Amino acid sequence: MTDDGKTMSGVCHQFPNGGPLVCLLPPPPPPQEALDACATPKVAGDTCSFMFKDETVSGVCKAEPDGTTLVCAPLCVHD
Repeated sequence: MTDDGKTMSGVCHQFPNGGPLVCLLPPPPPPQEALDACATPKVAGDTCSFMFKDETVSGVCKAEPDGTTLVCAPLCVHD
């Protein structure tokens, strides 16, 4: 698709119940700090934390879609 003169690649996705077909852009890559927080010897499921924009982000190491790269995924907090 083209947006403001810039061509971007995405994946077509059908909304549920026969909704429209839309082009979804891939999410941005995680920050390097999130990758570094789960570097060896960490394994999937280990707790992790990193600094991002002057804030401490706590989470759990999870595998990226490639199945080999681990990233510190923030924990969801519900009020």
